[in-house]
Amino acid sequence: MSAANVGAGIMRRLVACGMPLVIAVLLFTACAVPPGEPAGLRLPPLPGTPGDPRTAVTSEEIDEHVEVLASDLFEGREAGTRGEQRASAYIISQLEECPRLQPAGIEGGWLQPFPIVLHGEDAVAHNICALLPGTDPDLARQTIVLGAHYDHVGFGESGNAIDGGGEIHNGADDNGSGSATLLDLATSLANSDWQPRRSILFLWFSGEELGLLGSVHWCENPLRPLEDTVFMLNMDMVGRLVENTLVVGGTGSSPGLSELAQAACLANGLVMIDDPPGSAPSDNTSFYEKRIPVLFLFTGLHDDYHAATDDAAKINADGAARIGHAAASVVLSLDSRDERPEFRIAPGSALMFRPHAYVGVVFGIVSGAAATGPVEVSVIIPGSPADAAGLREGDVIVAVDGQVLPTADAADPGGDDARRSRALATLDARLARIEPGLPAIVLSVVRDGAAPRDISLKPVIR
Repeated sequence: MSAANVGAGIMRRLVACGMPLVIAVLLFTACAVPPGEPAGLRLPPLPGTPGDPRTAVTSEEIDEHVEVLASDLFEGREAGTRGEQRASAYIISQLEECPRLQPAGIEGGWLQPFPIVLHGEDAVAHNICALLPGTDPDLARQTIVLGAHYDHVGFGESGNAIDGGGEIHNGADDNGSGSATLLDLATSLANSDWQPRRSILFLWFSGEELGLLGSVHWCENPLRPLEDTVFMLNMDMVGRLVENTLVVGGTGSSPGLSELAQAACLANGLVMIDDPPGSAPSDNTSFYEKRIPVLFLFTGLHDDYHAATDDAAKINADGAARIGHAAASVVLSLDSRDERPEFRIAPGSALMFRPHAYVGVVFGIVSGAAATGPVEVSVIIPGSPADAAGLREGDVIVAVDGQVLPTADAADPGGDDARRSRALATLDARLARIEPGLPAIVLSVVRDGAAPRDISLKPVIR
């Protein structure tokens, strides 16, 4: 997790662990600065009619696809199982409705089978391959890949579920969301009047949850030449957008990718977290290791990751649709250029982002018998949500959302310090909790000994 996601409680602990307060505040403030708008970039207009489900990516279509792919009928879509076969049949049924999309698998079909070992037995998994042919005689041989894995962990019996095996793990976000967005993007582009210069290859990988098996197999046994593959965009877990914040990985794998991705995000109301490394625990890694520029779109980890509770009802389909629009903007922009993207090595580990609420305040424990409450505002970062709400250094917090925080009590066997520490932990937990829409938190504050007053504090995501 990067320092850009440090919350109020973690900042206080930086100070408690011995980091000088000035350095901690500078670090905290610098990481919270939003990126500037890229200059000199013009994105091509998206094809199709906005809101038209046939020619544009829509939240309604994504929602429908996720509902199907993450249903119990598909039994968690584990690679090499009947659940995977049912999922591939559904995706292919949608592709077959688009005359411009061509099967790009083996023997003129949509599938690329490959052998795996599942639960100690030999099995066969399948990538799904669809091609929108290019129209430029000089560039059509080149390929832009858009990918997403469609497999998940099934019943959680392969050691890759965090809550044990036995139940169906529907994987609505991981990666029903990416698969659904890719499916809507493929059919919308194919049904529009867009004439790509390069060929656009849509790949749904299987075996990702077993170790990127499908994308590795493609890169070792490509059905279109890798030397003519100029770019790969991967969508994995794009269904839990919080406060419009999207991690874009791989931005360092080609000059200008960061600026292009930033422009695409800004055009769709997305706040981009720039993550340069080309490798991640997802299928873009297989292409990056073949020296192909990549981007990886990701809305972040959550408590339902690889758990049986990752269900369709929790998907933010509107957010996924905007991510689909951003992906389309990137692809159309790269396709419009005469030159292919230049590959660059982008070392490091990908940011496995988990959204955190940022308020820009450091709390401390109030000491002494004259204390009017358990928690005091120690530091306010200028320009932060806490500053904008009107909190001031020295304010004493006595309640949060109507819940009174414990004050000194001689009868408490843990003593005042233990009671105040629990109060501080309660406040930290409430400030860090991510809820839909991030509702404002109401703090009851005592200032200069006056009667408590309520201050409404609205966190943002960092």
